[in-house]
Amino acid sequence: MSTTTTSEFQRPLSCAWRYSAIAVVIASIVGVVWLASNDIRLSQQVPSHAIEPEIGHAFRVFLPPWPLKVNADSSIAPTASKAVLREDGRLLGPGHALHDDIRKFGDGRFSHWNNSRWVFFSTSDNSDPRVNGRSYTVETLGRLSQGAALWSLALFTSLIFGLRRDGWVERTYHFISELPRTVKLDAYLWILAGASTLYAYRLPLVGFDVSAYRLALITGLVVLGWHIFTGRIRLTHRQIALGIGCLLVALVALIELLRPTIAPSGYRNIANHLANLSLVLLLVSTVNDGGRLHTLIRALVVTSAVPAVISLIAAHSGAIPFADELPMPLPTGDAATYRLSGAFYDANLYAIYLCMVAGLGIYSLLFGGWNAAVAILSAATLPLLFFTESRTGFVGMAVVITVTLLFAKNPRLKWRLVAGSIALLAALSAADWFAGTMVIQHVLDPASINDRLPYIEAGIAAFRRGIWFGSGTEAMRIGDLYAASPSAHVVYISLLAKFGILGFIVYAAFLVTPLVGVTFRPSTYRRSARFLVAVLLLPLLVMYLSYDVMEWFEPQYFAFGIMYAVFSNQLMSKRGRHGTVDHEGPRVAAPRRD
Repeated sequence: MSTTTTSEFQRPLSCAWRYSAIAVVIASIVGVVWLASNDIRLSQQVPSHAIEPEIGHAFRVFLPPWPLKVNADSSIAPTASKAVLREDGRLLGPGHALHDDIRKFGDGRFSHWNNSRWVFFSTSDNSDPRVNGRSYTVETLGRLSQGAALWSLALFTSLIFGLRRDGWVERTYHFISELPRTVKLDAYLWILAGASTLYAYRLPLVGFDVSAYRLALITGLVVLGWHIFTGRIRLTHRQIALGIGCLLVALVALIELLRPTIAPSGYRNIANHLANLSLVLLLVSTVNDGGRLHTLIRALVVTSAVPAVISLIAAHSGAIPFADELPMPLPTGDAATYRLSGAFYDANLYAIYLCMVAGLGIYSLLFGGWNAAVAILSAATLPLLFFTESRTGFVGMAVVITVTLLFAKNPRLKWRLVAGSIALLAALSAADWFAGTMVIQHVLDPASINDRLPYIEAGIAAFRRGIWFGSGTEAMRIGDLYAASPSAHVVYISLLAKFGILGFIVYAAFLVTPLVGVTFRPSTYRRSARFLVAVLLLPLLVMYLSYDVMEWFEPQYFAFGIMYAVFSNQLMSKRGRHGTVDHEGPRVAAPRRD
């Protein structure tokens, strides 16, 4: 008599589980319809530490995210907001006030403005709301946006049909369960890399802006922690040392919480910094062989097509996709079209991202073999960078090209790279001149450089007041204008001003350890490893001279994660355990070990 056995992963989902899931989906559909068709009263208390002085009697505050779509005043719809402002429970007003009137007269005038998160206001007696001891509350009406409602209904309807016996939900569950662990890890790296390109797309959850990247990161950290706890993953001595180093950097960053005053955006920046350090630890623990390193690099290069497409759509339509559908502040108008910014809010951030993509793409082509998609996207970084009009990015790309020329052995490749770059820049400059877009004129304009000098001087003065332990972010504030996060605009000066010489040493060690460890050990690491670390780190170190983004800009920490994976896991070592080559040709990866 023969018997058949069913794999644990091939068993059908139980009826109880299936019917419970269907009931939850139906309840969710009812909730979506109700939220989309009814105004919900929302209220937020204004945190005093987030209030910023503006001009005259005016103050402003950037509110935490609303859970639903909320209308705000704008130049097109100056009375669209339904918000009211209360001072100790008493209504202030009038609302929809002109900002000049708030600054000049005050007396409780306010304006709920710009993507529903900014409130410009004055107190009833024109006192300072940060110290007058009164509480301020913003109340308004919100509902689920039409776009979010339609997408939610489509998803839930698909789930109802998919939850039937042998439906797509059950088949997907079985398919994922039976995948090898290496395939799951590779897929996760692709998801993480793709999610990082949607920097500006964030949903409000429990009072925080949560991005797809942050959700993917948290998921990976939870799984990693569980595997370490259960013994499925054992950390090496180098990985443990890196964890201690990241913990030391985190402790230095947390010093800001001990200051008498902290910048309005300080809590958010510290949280972002800690999350970014955890990304480094996650990548070092996950990218433990040459094959997975190559997967991550290719994922980062290929997914750069996403912000490129977003930039092109924004240049055509005047706003990045879904800017009006989700309750979050997204760049529109000039911020989205005048200078390409992808989904990164700021053209300089997009330029820094493009420099990282260019370096990774060149590495992949030099040491990982030819790939058409990687070649096209790597070449596209230069014209995209041109239209960001970012001097920071231009300098960073120059460093990328210089490092490539120094490491490339093939003379023909060097001349092609130089000639191609010059020809492309010349063509773009000619097109800029004929079209009258004045990109070159903007790049060569020294005004923004001169504007940064006072911030640099303020940072140096703050450092002198606390040479060893720093004076904190607030010590760099210049006046009361637009200083949610005071900065010296130079990473190194900002670090000295905030944390002093001792804290700066910790950060400097974090920055240069992979470069020093790989570069000065040529007998251990292949030339490909030295090139990869140099082409990622050196452009960042140079761009840090003009833009202060080290602590909070998420995509750059992929570069740190890759560099520390190469150093801590001894990838591309000459012992041949992790598989790469040290010549500019096809790469042969060693078998993965899980």
